[in-house]
Formats: sequence, structure tokens, C-alpha cells
Amino acid sequence: MEERINRFNDVPMKRRDYVRLAIVLVLMLALFAVSAALVVWIAETYFWIPVKPS
Repeated sequence: MEERINRFNDVPMKRRDYVRLAIVLVLMLALFAVSAALVVWIAETYFWIPVKPS
């Protein structure tokens, strides 16, 4: 187990790994944007808090 982890760390990142990393980052960013928009919408709709973009 330990040897397998060390061998995996020695392998340089391939292009596929960079693509997967970029996809994960984009998904996290999209999830954050959707959750922020949902919070703003709920605040404006149910609590009547005017949230204006700066």
C-alpha cells in the first residue's frame, strides 16, 4: 500500500489529470455560483432584503 502511494506520487501529472482537475474546479465554481444566487434569491423573495450588485 505504502509503496503504491509512493510510486503514484513519482509519476508526473498527465494531461488527462489536468483536464480532470480543471473539470472539478469548474464544477466547484458553478456550484458556488448557483448556491450564492439561490441565497440571494431566497433573501430577496422571503425576507425582502434588497441585494444590489455593487
